[in-house]
Amino acid sequence: MAGDFVDCCHMKNKNHPDCCPVVTKPNDPFYSKNNRPNCQSVIRSRQIKKPNSMTHKRCEIGVENSNSAWIDASFLYGSTKKRADFLRTFKEFVPKILGKGSKLHLPYRQGYKNYYKPRVDGSVSIEFATAGFRLHSLISSWYDLVDSNYRVKSKLHLRDIFRSPLGLLNGTVYDDIMRGMAQQPLKEFNNIYTPEMTEWMLRKGSNDFGFDIAAITIQRGRDHQLKGYTAY
Repeated sequence: MAGDFVDCCHMKNKNHPDCCPVVTKPNDPFYSKNNRPNCQSVIRSRQIKKPNSMTHKRCEIGVENSNSAWIDASFLYGSTKKRADFLRTFKEFVPKILGKGSKLHLPYRQGYKNYYKPRVDGSVSIEFATAGFRLHSLISSWYDLVDSNYRVKSKLHLRDIFRSPLGLLNGTVYDDIMRGMAQQPLKEFNNIYTPEMTEWMLRKGSNDFGFDIAAITIQRGRDHQLKGYTAY
């Protein structure tokens, strides 16, 4: 395990305390075909403390960040208050996320009050952070490659660039995909995910399978000990 993550699908790690794998049913419409795996490896959110493991190093980095959080590094990353305010959009994106039926209390151009209620709990619930705030339905199945004349010359499937970022540096691919992302609309915010994320996510090499983001999200909710659906 030194220098690598735990393979939670390996038989020897079946009862590993840091594992919470997703077991696929034999009749699964996708993973039961062509000798695809019957397990998806999921590591629990609790960090592994074993020396020299990848997650142990990640834990050390977290401690360092907590001790240096007071440092203002905005000059390093180019972030300014003006730029941060520009990224805070209320009229377009937030209503899409909250839905049409929600009663929005958002800042308007006029007729609103700017006050602070100290007794209002502003913390984020674990249900929202772990399960509710999921924007994976916005992800497209492919991305347009657009030339300098803003004409779509080809498309790039998401499954083909998982774990293969260096291909974006070939020729004008990077510029083409940036232009494409600037003009290609997002998908709707709903419960419909592209198969690129439910069957091919983070696939390795030429494998004909990947991870299922929906299954992993549900399993992560169990990992965080969220209540069942009927509790809400």
